[in-house]
Amino acid sequence: MLAAAAGPLLPGEVDDPIREAIVAALQAMLMEHQYRAEIAAAQADPARAVEGPLRALASDRALGSDASDDDESVRNRIFALQSVVTEEVLATAIDAVLAPHTTLRCHLVDGVLDRLYVSSGGAATWRSFIGAGPSYPSRLFEDDAPNNGGHYRPNTRVGGARLFDDAVGRQLLVRVPDLGGLGGFGAFSAASLRAPDQVGPGGFFAGDGTDPDVAAFVSQGATAQTVYAAVVRIVRAAIGQSVRFLMIADVES
Repeated sequence: MLAAAAGPLLPGEVDDPIREAIVAALQAMLMEHQYRAEIAAAQADPARAVEGPLRALASDRALGSDASDDDESVRNRIFALQSVVTEEVLATAIDAVLAPHTTLRCHLVDGVLDRLYVSSGGAATWRSFIGAGPSYPSRLFEDDAPNNGGHYRPNTRVGGARLFDDAVGRQLLVRVPDLGGLGGFGAFSAASLRAPDQVGPGGFFAGDGTDPDVAAFVSQGATAQTVYAAVVRIVRAAIGQSVRFLMIADVES
């Protein structure tokens, strides 16, 4: 009788609408958090991601996509085995970007195979010199051609001693010509220019492309920065994901 008079002993037996509403809200929040976490985990997985997140994963791997690609074609491109790009192919692509602006070529230095080796003074097969190319006959450097019967690999002028800060992973040094003198010159006028039927002073004629007799157009020329940026894009798209690279502009001949 005393227990019955004091009311229920267990808190759970008390009907409390406010408490029940709080518990229900917390439960809904936790369920929504779990649902969104599962979506985020799926969108970070190339095997399960769709639409924008899937294309972002492809972009992280330097794999482009366009509006015509569906999710499965982008996914297949991500998981496809990437073609191996040799140093020769990479150098050819870089030289193609440089060709309209300079006759000088790029040179590639492999951080693992072309690094500077220091010996204790005993027998050594590799020698490097400050301000001169190294002598490493088995690598077929251009500067070593006289020691290899005139044979060499193009685009392989190391340019002197090269020190790398560690031996972990692959590193590529890309040497390109100094294009600091390349300006953003576009079209300009000249008093000596005359139209075929013109009698008076000459001038400059610019058109919008609709008149076949006017073949000059005002445009912005390339700059060193735009050319270097194009080279960087090619290197990033071609080299393996674990390969680091550094580009310097020091080629002078």
